[in-house]
Amino acid sequence: MSLKSLYIKRPLAPADNDRIVEMMAGFDFEREVELHMTLIYSKREVDWSLPVFQAMEGPLEIVPQDLAFDRFGPHLVLTMRCPEIEARHRALVAAGAHFAFPEFNAHISLGLDPEGAVQDYPDLSGITGLQFEGEVRGLANKAESKVKPPEEEPEML
Repeated sequence: MSLKSLYIKRPLAPADNDRIVEMMAGFDFEREVELHMTLIYSKREVDWSLPVFQAMEGPLEIVPQDLAFDRFGPHLVLTMRCPEIEARHRALVAAGAHFAFPEFNAHISLGLDPEGAVQDYPDLSGITGLQFEGEVRGLANKAESKVKPPEEEPEML
C-alpha cells in the first residue's frame, strides 16, 4: 500500500487549448496557458495502488452541456456539465479521495481576473465538443511533489 495525496487533471488537447486561448486573447487578465480540468485535489492520502486512482491514459472527447463563463472568486472559468467527468470524480471520492467543496463543478480555469476586467464574454456556440488528453496524476500537496534541485556551484573565473 502506498498512501499519498492525490491530484488528477485532464489537459485540454492542443487544438482546443489554442482555440480557447485565442478566443480570450483580446481580454486583459492573467491567462492560464495550459488549460486543463481538475478531476480531484485530495490532500487526504489514498492508496495509489488501487485501480481507481490510476491515471486513465486515453484521450477523452466530450460534448459539454450548459457551457458558460463564470467566476470562482478571482478565477475566470469555463463551466460545463459533463457526465463522463462527473462520474470519474464521483468514483474517486467514493474510493476515499477527499473533495473540499460542497459540490463538484466541472470547469476549465481560464485565469485570474480579480478586478473583474472581463465583462463581455465571447460567443461559445461554436464549441460543440472538447478533446482532452489522458489524465495526469500527481501529489495534491505541492510541498510533497516538488523536490528542490541542488544549487549549482557558480563557475570559478
